[in-house]
Amino acid sequence: MVAVDRPHAIAVILRSRIATHFLLGLTGLLVVAGAFWAAYQVLIGVALETLGSLSSTAIVWLFIVAWILLWVGLEMLVEHAS
Repeated sequence: MVAVDRPHAIAVILRSRIATHFLLGLTGLLVVAGAFWAAYQVLIGVALETLGSLSSTAIVWLFIVAWILLWVGLEMLVEHAS
């Protein structure tokens, strides 16, 4: 814990947490984008057969949900490790 009378130390810790949050979000985005790129043909095929005209919306929602879940999971792992 940081003493309240050291505002500079609090600012450094806050910047460190923001940087960690940003890097974990970017890592999650890159991992999900890579997975979607690798499985793009399969995703398109399944989505077109089952959803028809809603397939692009479903793929975008799946991408966003996967990214958020991975991001939150990474945040929890880092928080638990520290």
